Amino acid sequence: MEDKIRETHREELMISIEEFDALEDGPEGAHEFTGEYKRKKEKMLKEYKRRVCQSVWIGWAKAAAAVITYPKREYTDEGLEKVEELMGNGVSYQPLIKEIGDTRLTVLGAAYDGKAAVVEFTLEREGGIKGVLYGQLYNESKGAWFTEDAPFRLVFKDCSENIFVDLEKSTEEKLYCYAYLVTDLADQSAGISMEIYQKQDEGRDEERQTDTVLIPIRGQAEKKQYVNKDGGIVGISPMSMGIDRNVGLGLNKEQAYDPWYIYYAAVKYKDGSVYVVHEHGIEDLHSCQVDIDNTGYACGAEDNHMVFVFNRLVDIGEVESVVVNETVYTLHSMR
Repeated sequence: MEDKIRETHREELMISIEEFDALEDGPEGAHEFTGEYKRKKEKMLKEYKRRVCQSVWIGWAKAAAAVITYPKREYTDEGLEKVEELMGNGVSYQPLIKEIGDTRLTVLGAAYDGKAAVVEFTLEREGGIKGVLYGQLYNESKGAWFTEDAPFRLVFKDCSENIFVDLEKSTEEKLYCYAYLVTDLADQSAGISMEIYQKQDEGRDEERQTDTVLIPIRGQAEKKQYVNKDGGIVGISPMSMGIDRNVGLGLNKEQAYDPWYIYYAAVKYKDGSVYVVHEHGIEDLHSCQVDIDNTGYACGAEDNHMVFVFNRLVDIGEVESVVVNETVYTLHSMR
């Protein structure tokens, strides 16, 4: 199933040059994508998420005929008691409340490290939340998402995202959500922009942006750099790992472009314990007993970089080394 999802992902990313509509540079040299391009991109991402989720449910229904496996996950509350100590100014608690029709959105807090962010929020409505698909299978695939007939949807501007719903805390009328984001804020002082879109006429697809919630960011969590023997860099914060796929991993240009070829990533602590962040098998290259996905989200980023957002907090002061595929990274010395 993973192979099919991966091929679908590749196909959906094939956007022709005409789809950009405008190639001229915008203000201060920043490229401005047209509204048509953005609309098609949103539709593409929505279709991809729907296809992934549909494949999960179809497979589940046919479980008697075929065995379906999911990556092993080990969520822990490790480090949570030291969140302020580990994250420093990278965590911000400033509750924001917004009424969206008869649904109340409450943003409880956010954390940021320069490349990744986590936003905690709730959705509350008497009689139950409308238009949100969530559950254990969604948490294990591509996260919760808003249906086509949802009265509203939330979009984190300039972010790749995966929304995890805490099923233990949530009820039918109140969802506790965590948005795991990969983002590089151009203006940190402006915070993270959560855009709200609402349907204009019942039974029609037209929607428009009706509001924006600006989620404040106090600062960034501390990061440390680990390097391999060829100078390739892995950046580690308490909440994420950023990998430069270009140097020291033995990948050719095509492989370095494809996040699939990061098949193993782990944090090794000074006490000898190991936090396996991610692992999957690749035929004739890497085998493993079970696929592992101990992330909140994983995303390929620009310039052949990759970001893993952890599903726990990491005490970077206790990290001995990092391993990516077969390559070892040790703490970078400034001397």
